[in-house]
Amino acid sequence: MAVYFGFALADSMFAGDVTISRRGLSVEEVREIVGRGVVPCLNPTHAPTIGAMRELFGIEVEIPETAPRVFLDHGDSVVVMGVRGLSRLEGRHEYTADEISSATFSFSIYTAYAVIWEGFVVDGFVHGGGGISYTPFQYGDPLQAWKEACKINFAYGDSARGLVPHKQ
Repeated sequence: MAVYFGFALADSMFAGDVTISRRGLSVEEVREIVGRGVVPCLNPTHAPTIGAMRELFGIEVEIPETAPRVFLDHGDSVVVMGVRGLSRLEGRHEYTADEISSATFSFSIYTAYAVIWEGFVVDGFVHGGGGISYTPFQYGDPLQAWKEACKINFAYGDSARGLVPHKQ
């Protein structure tokens, strides 16, 4: 399962039909993910922005000569860095310290999952905020089960983590 690092998502990055999840990341989480290894989907024009990230957060991502083609399939992820407040550089090659300090940076991870709803039956779902809990269902349609799981989660005040498939 590949993990990429880039600045944006595009429809052409997804290999076929997938379900996509998005989760915000802290700088510490990004450091950990990058430390395990990522495939940079950057190009040389991104050098000043990556330099600003390096300066602010100490996160180092290599910039390849040419950006790779990205195909996110089941289980693949891309860490996306969003930046506001850094304009395009015109006639210069780096940002000033003032520009960098006034910019805002955010990080998210997008993960692609296979779409396997047809014939899929669930027994329940796992959820948790401070720990993991299991709530059973009667056998049923996974999409309806997920909607039900999300409703129940509001009552518990935690979040759905996944569906538990029925073992035949």
